[in-house]
Amino acid sequence: MMKARPGGGEGKDCEAEGGGGSEERNEDGGRCRWSPVLVVLRKLAVNPNVYASVLGLAWSFLAKRLGLFMALQEKVIICGLKQATLGMFLKFIAGPAAGAVGALVLQLRGDLLRVAIIQNALPHAITSSVYAREYGVHPDVLCTGVIFGTVMSLPVLVAYYVVLGLL
Repeated sequence: MMKARPGGGEGKDCEAEGGGGSEERNEDGGRCRWSPVLVVLRKLAVNPNVYASVLGLAWSFLAKRLGLFMALQEKVIICGLKQATLGMFLKFIAGPAAGAVGALVLQLRGDLLRVAIIQNALPHAITSSVYAREYGVHPDVLCTGVIFGTVMSLPVLVAYYVVLGLL
């Protein structure tokens, strides 16, 4: 049995009716307020992406402490505002536009076209920065692209999703 948070008529004990996947209800037959939260927490507990995120955060703290590559940067935009702006324009405007042209050439329409455009607006992978550092090909530009692009990607992707949904 689980005790729900006090307050109103919903603060009663919640019991699962039947098997493990059934809905939790309180004594009066009303739905328990914590049931959706528990379902989400259970799903997060078995999601490998959660473990990867936790390991990634642990690694970033360790890398900062050890002074590894991306953690060495003192600023987010290390390559200058002009190059960073050009990189973000290429990533978030020219990339999706090129993807749209390619998708239209392949005669993709509807959801497939939208997916192709949004896929081209996703942020850079860290692998490109590692290769740039390894081969000495503008690692500062790529690091800025990865860091700044990842921060900027959420609002840009939401905007693309809304605009493409209207079409």
